[in-house]
Amino acid sequence: MTSLEQQSLLSLDWPKILEALSQEAHSLRGQALARDLVLLDDLEAIQDNFEIIQELWNLSNVGEHIPTGGSVDIRQALDTAKKGRALDLEDIYACTECLVSLAKLQAWIAGHAEQSPRLEIRSQTLEVDHSLKKTLVDSFEEPGVLSERCYPKLKRLRQEIIDRKIQIQRTLSRLIQEPRIRDVLQDQFVTTRGDRSVLPIRASAKRIGIGIVHDSSASGETVFIEPNEVVELQNQKKVAELSLIQEEHKIRQQLSNALGEAHGTISNSLDVAWELDLLAARLSLGQKLNASIPEVRCQGIIELQQARHPLLVLAEGTVVPNGLKLDESHPGLILTGPNAGGKTVALKTLALAALFVRASIPFPARAGLRIDLFDVVIADIGDAQAIADGLSTFSAHIKTLKSSLDLAKRGTLVLLDELAVGTDPSQGAALAEVVLRHLVDSNARVVTTTHYSELKTLPARDARFQSAAVSFSKGRPTYNLKMGETGLSHAFSIARTM
Repeated sequence: MTSLEQQSLLSLDWPKILEALSQEAHSLRGQALARDLVLLDDLEAIQDNFEIIQELWNLSNVGEHIPTGGSVDIRQALDTAKKGRALDLEDIYACTECLVSLAKLQAWIAGHAEQSPRLEIRSQTLEVDHSLKKTLVDSFEEPGVLSERCYPKLKRLRQEIIDRKIQIQRTLSRLIQEPRIRDVLQDQFVTTRGDRSVLPIRASAKRIGIGIVHDSSASGETVFIEPNEVVELQNQKKVAELSLIQEEHKIRQQLSNALGEAHGTISNSLDVAWELDLLAARLSLGQKLNASIPEVRCQGIIELQQARHPLLVLAEGTVVPNGLKLDESHPGLILTGPNAGGKTVALKTLALAALFVRASIPFPARAGLRIDLFDVVIADIGDAQAIADGLSTFSAHIKTLKSSLDLAKRGTLVLLDELAVGTDPSQGAALAEVVLRHLVDSNARVVTTTHYSELKTLPARDARFQSAAVSFSKGRPTYNLKMGETGLSHAFSIARTM
């Protein structure tokens, strides 16, 4: 993509469209892919995407929705496992959930293969090791907790730790009531020091053989002693805890090794799942827009009926739909009519239609639409003045025009808002006409808005151009575009309404 195209995308509110697309994705990775969506220039890939979206649309109409949620990005965990390192339980459980979601997705696709053959073909490389999935699922009794049923040794060690804790607590509770201990206690409670249960004893009694001193208070008046009666019990508890840690590490290492061996298959399947999530997001956005899937070819034709600007539809306001057309007989379109009448919106609608196709997103227009593939979309919309670069409004537009002329060819769509304004009107109109003729001579498609009278008459002098006008009624624009007509600017009427 050229820098000029990137500038065009920004001016066309394309980031807002991508953000809307990302909100329809069910996975975090799918959302990220939507925001960084790569525009396609492969006709077959675009057509295949639209065919899959149509299959998903047909299924959604009968209440069947592809389950793309749950495919979290576990690539970092898989990379760690591939290196032979043991994952923590949270990461292993995340991998488990991910495999479950992939298996669910795989089963759903297989169950709807007859209604969605293209989807099945696209998903052929989605593989799930069901034996590994079962092992992982059986390994957990709840999130982050290894199953005692699957690993009986864990149950024995956990129970031993619990038993020792109970014995320790009971022994300490009994000791607190004995006179020899009660008389030297600083406070009637049990606390811990260094993972050992201790009693707070007056410092003056530390040498009477109660037990092991582990710490003292800041004032020095209290020492924290582990009574002799619980030393062995606490040692046994510590040994059991260490054994439990070692056993859990052993299990984590085994499960991590299995995940590491399946690294390639899982990563590839995740890529497929995220691609399908993005296709489902395209469908969901299309449904929100009340859109249609276009016919797409490479002849440079755009035929739209009841087309609406996508961002206006998303804003849920009243949108006046319009018909717009470019074809081989009329590669140029000149939009005329009053200020604030909707010419620029119509211009952006055409540009967005071309970008929606390259993004494989259904476009908000009546069914039966056609939007051909344009591998270069250039737009000069708004004031491109750049003070830092020493460019005036006019010179900035001229710079963009030069780049447009350099890139003009078959498969190029050029959209110019108020072409050649900012200079002497007669010279600007002459320059604009030369630019427009050169663009269509280069087999590009071009659309411009204008108030120049000379350009309004160009369709009468050059059959390659057609005109369209936004209508004006009762002193106000109607936003209704009429193909084949030329509109007046109505400058004084518009001024009176301000």
